[in-house]
Amino acid sequence: MRMITKLGVILSLIISTYQLSAYPSINYDWQLPLRNISPIGMAFGGVNQVFAEDFGVADENPALLALRKGTYFSTTFRINQIDGENLGSVFNPRYLLKDKQFTYFSLSLPNFAIAYKPIIKTSQTTEDGTKVEYHDLYLNSYVLSFSAKDESYPKLSMGFNLKFIDGRQVYQNHRKDFGQLILNEFVDGSVLGYSTDLGFTYQHDSILLGLTLKDLVSRLYWNDRKNNHLRQRYSFGTGFYNENSTFQVATQGRFNKIDEQTYHLGYGYSLNFQNATSHSLGLKVGMFSDKFNEMDNISYTLGFGYTISMFRVDISAVSGGFTLNNTDYLFSVTLGQ
Repeated sequence: MRMITKLGVILSLIISTYQLSAYPSINYDWQLPLRNISPIGMAFGGVNQVFAEDFGVADENPALLALRKGTYFSTTFRINQIDGENLGSVFNPRYLLKDKQFTYFSLSLPNFAIAYKPIIKTSQTTEDGTKVEYHDLYLNSYVLSFSAKDESYPKLSMGFNLKFIDGRQVYQNHRKDFGQLILNEFVDGSVLGYSTDLGFTYQHDSILLGLTLKDLVSRLYWNDRKNNHLRQRYSFGTGFYNENSTFQVATQGRFNKIDEQTYHLGYGYSLNFQNATSHSLGLKVGMFSDKFNEMDNISYTLGFGYTISMFRVDISAVSGGFTLNNTDYLFSVTLGQ
């Protein structure tokens, strides 16, 4: 009988330990097409490896900074699938300036950029007949970007991102016991970490090749659990140019994970009313998918940009059908020249 009792105690401890480790896991695979922070890159097919006039190029391929001139400040807002909202209220400044809408801001100079990127921000409470759960999570990234070209190899440029990461996760699990809430589990963990990206471009006549190795070296140091690293990804694209048009064919995937590869097509056209820096209108369309065998598997992208003097506005949409309740939007404002 004592042996059975001891086994029961041990089994209870094992079950309790398992339950205490059941707080929500974090997906460390962040560099996905639908998480693109630039309206230009999103409209260009979800990935941009070749278009240097994108004001979010430091996040996509830092080597493209070497192909740009001027100083720019840009900020981006994300508008997720709209349900019960009309476009007028969605693009109201008070709606855009909510914390959950803010996606990215950057200050870019020739060969250098600094940026702030909220990676994850979620806060939710769920309840059923037996328990109440509360989960709050945020992760932020602070980025320094550098690029360079060597006069000995003028067709080749390189770029490097150094990202500093901080965040916190709070989780509470209460069970309901005769009208009272009894705390089952409490997690309060903070994290500091770093990550690096490496980018390359090679230009020959009207063809530009771009390659980025994302989160190549990374580490997240938690104070309450094992350390983690980010999922490594790569992006590769080929761009074809003429005076006003750009066409891109690109792919993105995870190292050693062929089944997670996506394929991207994008086309952009710029109409210059006076000259490229003072007054222009841009249109971009694209699509991407992990397989193009069915229409339902394809995400379609569309974007517009308007520049006048030092001011530029860009907006993009990505959707499987372009209805308000299944379309995500990106909206950015840029100052500089």
